[in-house]
Formats: sequence, structure tokens, C-alpha cells
Amino acid sequence: MIGAITSIIAAVFWALAAIAVRRSLQTSSPLTTVFATVVVNAVLLWPLALLFTNFEQVRIDGIMICVAAGILAPTMGRLLRFMAVEKLGVALTAPLVETIPIFGALLAISILGEVVTLQIGLGMLAVVMGAMVLVSREGMKFTRIGVMLSLGSAFIFAAADVVRKIAIIAVNSPFLGAAVGVTVAIVSYIVFSFVVKQPIANPKTWTRFNYLSGILTGLALSSIFMALFVERVVIVQSLVATSPLFTLFFTWIFLRKLEHVTPFIFVAAIFIVIGSILVSTA
Repeated sequence: MIGAITSIIAAVFWALAAIAVRRSLQTSSPLTTVFATVVVNAVLLWPLALLFTNFEQVRIDGIMICVAAGILAPTMGRLLRFMAVEKLGVALTAPLVETIPIFGALLAISILGEVVTLQIGLGMLAVVMGAMVLVSREGMKFTRIGVMLSLGSAFIFAAADVVRKIAIIAVNSPFLGAAVGVTVAIVSYIVFSFVVKQPIANPKTWTRFNYLSGILTGLALSSIFMALFVERVVIVQSLVATSPLFTLFFTWIFLRKLEHVTPFIFVAAIFIVIGSILVSTA
């Protein structure tokens, strides 16, 4: 039950973070936005990691697995997600990225040997159907690159969750796993900026939305790691996939002038909520 609750909390934080990201992208590049978020993430997570980690139980192999998870997400997965938001907007990117349960289930079964019961499978299907209803809303225009970025982000996040599960068991600390991951992301984005010759804006120019997105993604990341610490990957991913429901609700409240939300949200909500109930009660 704790795992299910923290997964839903993560979904809410991801939804709020998406709103902050959309705002920050009005004045900042995707690279600057994502770099700002991981810097704030590190400031939030390292004190928690130092406070709640028994370093006597931490081995170098566990740290290396955390590094691998950090390369996948937040480094690659989050950058692709922010680039997709720039191309498609929040309302379309969110449901496409939340096809994570499909990729995650396949990876969890093949790598971790997890079992997907009929109830969990039906719940996952309902969540994805809800996401597809959102995608089919009238008036939405896709770009091929936007869809590819979204689905690529979904696959990377799915793979990252599997590695995260292994990592936090290895280091016996969800906060340490998250802190190492965002630190890897900071280094990766600096190197990426240098290689592609795309500058990261000076922190003095960052807006309140850059910092807010960092705080919210940090809370979401902490919630996901805590959920993975006590619950199976397939369940965590399916419940976090309810994020589009919250995202569209917050979009309707905070982004009315930027994005249009149609009544299709109610049809999608039925699928997503039913799917969540099936998964969380399995």
C-alpha cells in the first residue's frame, strides 16, 4: 500500500512539474531547463541521502548501478521529455510518455522475472487506452519528431526504473540512488552542452519556473525511488502512468492561455482511474 501511495504522489508531482517546465520553456531552452532541474534536484536529494543512508552497507558495485540508472534517467529520459514538450506541448507529451508501463512490463518480465497477473495486465491496458484517448483529442497536431521523442523518453524511463530497482536494493537507500542519478545527470549535461556547443544559461538568468520545476521533479523522483524500494516495477510504473490525468487537470487550471483541454479528458479519466484501481488493488 505504501508503494501504491507514493507512486500516486509521484504522478501528481510529475504533473505539476510538467506545468512548471512548460512555463520555463517559454524563456529557456530544453537543455537549460533540464539542467536547472537536476541542479535543484541534487540540492534537495543529497542532504536526504546523507541523512538516511547507512554507508557501511554501500558497495562500489551498487554505486556503479546507480550511475548507470542516472545516465538513463534523469539524463537521457528527462532531456528527451523536455524536448518533446517543446515540440508537442504538455497535453500531448504527457500521455505519450506515460506508455512507460508497456515498455516497463516487458523489461521487468524479461530482466527481473516479475509476474504480470491478469488484473495488473487489464489495469495497464486501461491506463494506456486512457492515454490513447487523450492523444486522439480533436484539434491536436502531431509532429513526427515530437512523437519519437516522447516514445523514446518512455522507453528510457522504463529501462531506468528496472535499473533503479536493482540499484536501490544494492545500496539499500532510495535517496542515495536518486542523488547519485541526478549528480550523473549534471555532469552529463555539462559534457553534452560542450559537445554540441549549446550553452547552458547562467543561473542568474533562471526564472522561478526553472527552480520550481527542479523542486517538483526532485519530489517526484524521491517518491518514485521510495515506491520502487518497497513495490514491484510493474505496479509503480502503472500507477505513475496516471500522471496525464493530473497533468491535463493542472493544464486546464494553469495553462488555459497556452493549451486547450477538451471534454475528452473525462473519457480518458475513466480509463485511467479504473486502470489505477485495478493495479493498486492487485
